Amino acid sequence: MAAGHEFLSAALERIEDGFVALDGEGSCVHINASAARLLGLGRPQDLIGRRFWPQPPDSRTQELKRACEEAMRTQRPLAVESLDPPPARCIEGRLYPSPDGLTILVAEVSQRKGAQAALRASEQRFR
Repeated sequence: MAAGHEFLSAALERIEDGFVALDGEGSCVHINASAARLLGLGRPQDLIGRRFWPQPPDSRTQELKRACEEAMRTQRPLAVESLDPPPARCIEGRLYPSPDGLTILVAEVSQRKGAQAALRASEQRFR
């Protein structure tokens, strides 16, 4: 079992997207370095076993916190995007609740959002 846990932890560290697992009380069970960096939360090892959300949540995490609370309340997966202040970064969170906690996948989608905006502007000019 320990070898499986170590293998999974190593795999989650290799991915570029962020991964967070919270227990039913909102404490961090696992967070990879990408999630900590994207959310500006500090060192992953300092977050394990602690309440995930700063008190009070800062502007960067407020939207995600609200969405997490809704996902847990409704027990339905959700997606949320938030835009950081300049330099603008768009962060997308995908939330997967269970009765035992919440899994959060986080990705920076700034390039995709920029391309979508450029396409809309191009379509407007064409019309």
